Amino acid sequence: MLIFYCFLSCENEHKVEYYNDGKIKKEYYLRDGKLNDIYKEYYPNGKLKQIHYYRDNVKVDSSITYYKSPDERIKGIIYWKTNGVDSLAKRVIFNINGDKLNEGSILHLGMDKFVPVGNWRYFDAQGRLKSTREYKNIDGKSYLNQVWSFNTEGDTLYYPTTYFEIIKAQDTFALNYPFRAAAILGLPIFKERKSEIYVVLPKSGFNFNSDFSNEKEIELDTFYNLTKDIVNQRWFPKDEFRFTVAFGKKIKKTGDYTVRGYIVEYFEQDSDSMGVIREENIKYFEIPIYVKDTIIK
Repeated sequence: MLIFYCFLSCENEHKVEYYNDGKIKKEYYLRDGKLNDIYKEYYPNGKLKQIHYYRDNVKVDSSITYYKSPDERIKGIIYWKTNGVDSLAKRVIFNINGDKLNEGSILHLGMDKFVPVGNWRYFDAQGRLKSTREYKNIDGKSYLNQVWSFNTEGDTLYYPTTYFEIIKAQDTFALNYPFRAAAILGLPIFKERKSEIYVVLPKSGFNFNSDFSNEKEIELDTFYNLTKDIVNQRWFPKDEFRFTVAFGKKIKKTGDYTVRGYIVEYFEQDSDSMGVIREENIKYFEIPIYVKDTIIK
C-alpha cells in the first residue's frame, strides 16, 4: 500500500509516494495534472533509481537511470532532443564500474516505446571500439542490418562483420530519366556458403514506407546479380558478380526523394530428407536523391 503526500508550491503540486516501510518511492511535481520539472524514483533501499525532467508530461533535457548500488552509479543516460512520435534521442549505457558499454540513437514510436536505430557503437573494458552495428526500424521493431567488428588495433574482423555498399550514378536525376545504382555486398553473412544476392525495389510510382511496413501492399521489382545480368557485367569487372546487383527505377515526382529497397542474400542446398533448404538474410537501404523537373527527350 502506497502513501501519498502533496504539497502546493507556487504553481506546482509536489507529490511524494512512499513504500510501506516509510521510505520514499517517488517524488515529482504536477501542474494542471501534468508532470513538470524534476521526477525522482527510488529503490527500496532508498537509493536513486531514475531521474527525469518533464515539461507538460513530456520528458526533456535528459533522463538518468542508476544501478541498485550503495553509491548510486549511473547505468544509462538518455539525451532528449524532442520527445514526440518519430523523434530521435541519444542513449548511453555504462557498466557498474562507470565504463561506457555502448551508445547510439533511439526512435520514439509512441506510448513510451523506443527502439534503437542508426549506428550504435560498442566498447570493450578498455574503452576501445569493439563493434559498430546498424539498426533499422522495420515495421515497429529494431532490426540488426549491418555489423562491423574490430580487433584491439582497430582493424576490421572477418567474423562477424557483414555489410554492403550502395553506389549511385549521381545525386540528381531528371523526372523521366531512370535513377541508377548498384548494391555490392562487402562481406556476406553466410560466409561458409556459396551465397548470392538480389535486390528488391518498389515499382515506379510506389515506394516503401520509412519502416517498410507496406511491403505486401505495393508492387515490387526484382533485380538479379551479375551472374544473371550479363549486360551490366562490364561496369563492375573487379567486383564479385554474385554479390553485385545493378538496379534502377523511374521516379514520378520532383524534389527530394528517398529510394528504399532491400538486398536479399541467400543460399540453397539439397537435403536428403527435407528437399531443398533455403536460408536468407535481408539488408535494408535508403538512398536520398533529388529529382528535377527537367524533361529529357
